[in-house]
Amino acid sequence: MYSEQDLNKISIISFIITFIISLGLLYSFKPTWVLKIKENKIKIHYPLLVLYSFLFGSTISIFIILYFSKIKYDTNKPQDKKQEFSFPVDKIYA
Repeated sequence: MYSEQDLNKISIISFIITFIISLGLLYSFKPTWVLKIKENKIKIHYPLLVLYSFLFGSTISIFIILYFSKIKYDTNKPQDKKQEFSFPVDKIYA
């Protein structure tokens, strides 16, 4: 259903979108794990902001690649057919 080039494009686009959204959310909400205390002032530590955004973007793009590749392989599975086995019995041994 999806070729490898399509999966690569989808994952790159999802990485960029997730990276930008997480940058904006982390910058606006300012969680404590992105802040740094310097001279008794709390400031945003930008390397951590970029690092966490990169981590979120990478994780989401990997999940998207795995999800879409699973869809590709699930559609090609053969359908289960019930097989009937018949064993002709000509003689009974007792």
